[in-house]
Amino acid sequence: MQGLAMVNGILYASEHGPNTDDEINIIRPGGNYGWPFVRGYCDQPGEQAFCVANTLTAPLRAWTPTIAPCGIDHYHNAMFPSLRGALLMTTLKDARLYRLLLSADGMEMTDADVVAGIAYGRLRDLCISPEGKIYLSTSNSNADGKPPFTDRIIEVTNPAWGHHTGGELVLYPDPAGDQIWLLPPVPYTQLSYIVHDMQGRVVIEGTITPAAAYISLGHIAGGVYHVGLYRSGELVARGRFVHIHQ
Repeated sequence: MQGLAMVNGILYASEHGPNTDDEINIIRPGGNYGWPFVRGYCDQPGEQAFCVANTLTAPLRAWTPTIAPCGIDHYHNAMFPSLRGALLMTTLKDARLYRLLLSADGMEMTDADVVAGIAYGRLRDLCISPEGKIYLSTSNSNADGKPPFTDRIIEVTNPAWGHHTGGELVLYPDPAGDQIWLLPPVPYTQLSYIVHDMQGRVVIEGTITPAAAYISLGHIAGGVYHVGLYRSGELVARGRFVHIHQ
């Protein structure tokens, strides 16, 4: 076992296989994962008799050839919209950062792909800041602990986050009650929005049109919130407001 991440009460684990079948699993109390009789899926002739005789918990995904999965974390922030809701996984042998897409209930993996632009060698672990930045630790130095020491902590951030070319987003009233109206600085027929709290957690998302350019806030707690407006995934405006829960 290499990494653990708890997401909405579901515990995910990344694991090395012996020489085949690296895995991502959901950890369940009393679950039988087949080791050492079953590696990865129950798809080999020598494994099937054991699978018939036992109730097994199958992996969400298995990799052969192996990629050496390592640290995992859940990305729930707004800075990288394409990563939201996914598990992120570092790998040693494959030296890449993976995006693992989950079903709505989190019980299935719908896809697994590589995050582009990450090329720092072997990646040991990652963590995510409240703002949404991703920090990667490398594992390229000699295993015997002797120099040269080449490992680094890499900060991955979105350069578009925090500035935009369209101008400031007007939000009113501020402080807001049950709803807040948006006046985007760009012409539009429809824009998507993401509202996140001061810890970077997404609390509301949806779309606005000129005829309905408001966000309902009645179900969220009082506090300070950020709004990002997007066109085809590109940030066009940002703003901040105070919500007074009534």
